[in-house]
Amino acid sequence: MKTTLPDPELEFELQELYILSKHWMQDISFIEDEIRFFKTIFDKFPDPATINEPASAAWEFKRRIIQQEGNIDNLKARIQHYLKSLEPFINDQQKLIDLELIENFNTLGTEIKNLFESVKQTKAELFIYAERFMTSEKPVQ
Repeated sequence: MKTTLPDPELEFELQELYILSKHWMQDISFIEDEIRFFKTIFDKFPDPATINEPASAAWEFKRRIIQQEGNIDNLKARIQHYLKSLEPFINDQQKLIDLELIENFNTLGTEIKNLFESVKQTKAELFIYAERFMTSEKPVQ
């Protein structure tokens, strides 16, 4: 279904979508900072072989962090594309729009929310993992 945009309310709503989408970039920047923090913590862990710790837990954290970084890169590119696709509708009120615009917005919003949840879970588990080293007799390097 397509509709024209003579409606100032609709123009306002499109501008709001644009602003919210721009804020996602700031949210992703926060997640990038969190992941840099995870890497800093992770780099301080001793080598699993030196403390008789299975390497699988360490590799699992590395795998998750790499996956989250890939998700970030993908989302950043898709948000930029979405912002570009919104601009013509904001600047030209006679353009035709369809529901795909809102569907893309909702999809991106859901993926960002899922990324935040994934990073939050990684953070909690990483802190539990790190706590074992902090409370052990062996100092963390």
